[in-house]
Amino acid sequence: MNNVLQLPDLSQEYPLTLEQIERYHQDGHLFLPGILSSEQIAAYRPHIVEFVMQQRAKLNAADQSVGGSPETFAFSLQNICEPLKQLLMSKRLGKIAADLMGVNAVRVLHYYGFFKPPGGPGTSWHQDSVFLPLDTDVITIWLPLVDVPADVAMTFANGSQTKGFLVDLGAMGSSDDEDPIRTDMHRRGYVLDEGQALRAGDADFHCGKIVHCAPANTCNYMREVIAICYYPDGAKLTNPRAALAYPGGQYIYMMQQHIYRNYFSHLKPGEPAISETNPIIYTHS
Repeated sequence: MNNVLQLPDLSQEYPLTLEQIERYHQDGHLFLPGILSSEQIAAYRPHIVEFVMQQRAKLNAADQSVGGSPETFAFSLQNICEPLKQLLMSKRLGKIAADLMGVNAVRVLHYYGFFKPPGGPGTSWHQDSVFLPLDTDVITIWLPLVDVPADVAMTFANGSQTKGFLVDLGAMGSSDDEDPIRTDMHRRGYVLDEGQALRAGDADFHCGKIVHCAPANTCNYMREVIAICYYPDGAKLTNPRAALAYPGGQYIYMMQQHIYRNYFSHLKPGEPAISETNPIIYTHS
């Protein structure tokens, strides 16, 4: 029997309180400690790092410095190592996602290996759902495989998920103090929840509509993060051409078209987003 088949089981539930679920819906994100134990991280991490670094080598230098590419879907279930597949499809993560979204069942959309090297630049303010041709919100798990200091973790505009499309992609700022989107979030009255330090195995869960960003990597080591996106079973596809009405719509349209080509090319707008590469990973019994 090989080492992959001997990996620790991830089916044990991680219980949530009603207070945590309410906080997620109020703020648009939630920090949860110890999603994976140190022993589980030690077992899974070497396999995941090896695979992600192989995929990362396919990216250009600019995308490698950020830690991922929005245009190259190297990180999907179409080609994945078994340990990472076990993590993405674990009942533990699936149940947390379903409970926080308040849905009966969830599917995995895709994942990114956001491995940002020392000195890698920040990730601009954005809202995940804008780039997805789905008629529902999504949830993303931001799971570090190494310790992440507060000044390298994500910043969220609390409550911004309730106001629709807020980020003008034509004026996207960095994560710096004086960028225009940070200023606009302050003007709108949103509290900016600055980075939360995470230990390896902790996780940030955030909804697709919240405005958020990530700073440059000031650590002297690679910031290894797996970001997994889940969506409710029953979600329907929207027409990517509708994205052209948004500021920065051409870029959004390109991203949504990329999702279609990679996952849902056999479907039409209005049909349920069902694909072999986007299976159900958890259903409430």
